[in-house]
Amino acid sequence: RIKMTLIKRPNELTQAKIKLKGLVYGQPGVGKTSLALSAPKPLLIDFDNGLRRVAKQYQTDSVQVQSYQDLLDILTKEDISAYETIVIDTLGKMIDRIGDWLAVSNPKVKQADGQLSMKGWGNVKGEFQRLLKLLEGKNKSAIFIAHEKEEKVGDDVTKRPDVAGSSGKDIVKELDFMGP
Repeated sequence: RIKMTLIKRPNELTQAKIKLKGLVYGQPGVGKTSLALSAPKPLLIDFDNGLRRVAKQYQTDSVQVQSYQDLLDILTKEDISAYETIVIDTLGKMIDRIGDWLAVSNPKVKQADGQLSMKGWGNVKGEFQRLLKLLEGKNKSAIFIAHEKEEKVGDDVTKRPDVAGSSGKDIVKELDFMGP
């Protein structure tokens, strides 16, 4: 009689490729992009025109994008099969471009002063979730890069990703890892 166990020896494990979604944030110039580009087979989606600041030995294929539609076109119309990781630099700029993109089809997502409305922020969150599903469907890992901002309450200083509105708090809930 064979006894079944859930415990596996290393040579018995099946190795599934895990696709991760994460965020790296910090001050300008500390190496966030270089770190992200050390991921397997990266493609840099450069909203920030930042590849020029990366040391030559860490540079990789990249696309400079001006709009969120540019990103969608890359992911849906270009052959990205050679890449395992999509690096988006910066998350803050991408979120701004998502807001602009949403306003084209629905002007009510922006207020009279040009800022996103509460409904607009909800739509940004929904679009970010849709983007993650698109990347997952293409079997890609995603690393987002953000600058950091400091929040001071009394004597306590907290460093957080610099992402506009409440979207920063909502977005990190969708990720597998985050770190400065």
